[in-house]
Amino acid sequence: MKYALLTFILVFQSCVVSPRYDLKTIAVSESLKIDPHAGYVLVKNNFPENTANLSTTIDTDFRGLFSDIALNPQFLAFENNGFLLNMNSELADVIKNESNKRYLILVQLVLKPALSNTKYFSKVTVYKNNSKREYHVIIRLIDLELKQSLYTKEAMSAIKILFDYSTLSTTEQTQLIKTYYKVMDDFKKYIVEKKK
Repeated sequence: MKYALLTFILVFQSCVVSPRYDLKTIAVSESLKIDPHAGYVLVKNNFPENTANLSTTIDTDFRGLFSDIALNPQFLAFENNGFLLNMNSELADVIKNESNKRYLILVQLVLKPALSNTKYFSKVTVYKNNSKREYHVIIRLIDLELKQSLYTKEAMSAIKILFDYSTLSTTEQTQLIKTYYKVMDDFKKYIVEKKK
């Protein structure tokens, strides 16, 4: 009986796969202070339609962090469907002038592969052999007056399925939310420190 239970546990553990989460610093300015009285504008970039849960979570988190924040405004010269690699001077001026805010918070997603279009996600998912699900959430804080990045960090999560059968794994939505909180928790600490 003891060996049967041990065998069951070993087989079950080989079916359970969890993502690996990492946080990567791209740029953080320690020397520049943040004006506590200036306003913020939040822009979510490269968000597919089926990320509404994450989008709502982000709005709630940032509304709680900043008193003067504009959430998801529409800018005439800003194409938000594709991934914005670089913030050029002209685009920074457009956002600053149209929002009347000093700081831009840019939250970006890179999802490989994209989220499933199903409304409900099952904990049991069928994957092909050696499938990989990788999500990236990037938070950038940009001073629109100085046209300088004050904070840019990227949270990554990856899950790899080694076997060609149904497996128990973290859902796509759960993995995405946990990836977001990996970088958001760090961003909150940065903002609290800079507001002192």
